Amino acid sequence: MKTSQVSRKPLCLVAALERSVAVKGLWQVFLSPCGGEKAEIRVLGHFHKPLEEQKFPLLHQSQLQPSLAITFELYLEKYWPGKKKMIKFFLMVNKQGQTRLSKYYEHVEINKRTLLETEVIKSCLSRSSEKCSFIEYKDFKLIYRQYAALFIVVGVNDTENEMAIYEFIHNFVEVLDEYFSRVSELDIMFNLDKVHIILDEMVLNGCIVETNRARILAPLLILDKMSES
Repeated sequence: MKTSQVSRKPLCLVAALERSVAVKGLWQVFLSPCGGEKAEIRVLGHFHKPLEEQKFPLLHQSQLQPSLAITFELYLEKYWPGKKKMIKFFLMVNKQGQTRLSKYYEHVEINKRTLLETEVIKSCLSRSSEKCSFIEYKDFKLIYRQYAALFIVVGVNDTENEMAIYEFIHNFVEVLDEYFSRVSELDIMFNLDKVHIILDEMVLNGCIVETNRARILAPLLILDKMSES
């Protein structure tokens, strides 16, 4: 559906269709129609306490995107530039240092990604198993875990909770294990599109938005049923 088609819908209709809720990291964002062609943005934080210090202009009908999540993403990037993304990049590599999956949540030029991945992988793979899995690297932190022949490396901003990301990595691997029945490097290589779908269900624009295994796998299981029929 094109943006122009969505923007012709009344705001109240769009809000009703999409239940007025989008999850963004640890925040819930609500779209509240306030008459005419405008709506109010409300952001709730931990334990549903409003973030009163954040004052957002009214959202105009022309700013609506095909997805409510995309609408809020663009809107908050414009009016809340100080909000940092939790995750900068996500890598899966083998013991030989070959990248099997990479996902970037901030713009990095293609020619710089190779150098970044080489340095990051070298920093993690050269450490012994007795050393801490958290590394200070340039202006951000690296959190990694090893699963058999695979390493998962996550780059996060310097204020992020290391243990939360450490557990997120394990949660991601548990989801892969459930879907592939003990995931292996070959599963990643030959089903890269499905691994990306799983990761996209868990992380939106650098923020962890879902950890429930059933809800993460639901879209993928539907796609599998459609392909079988």
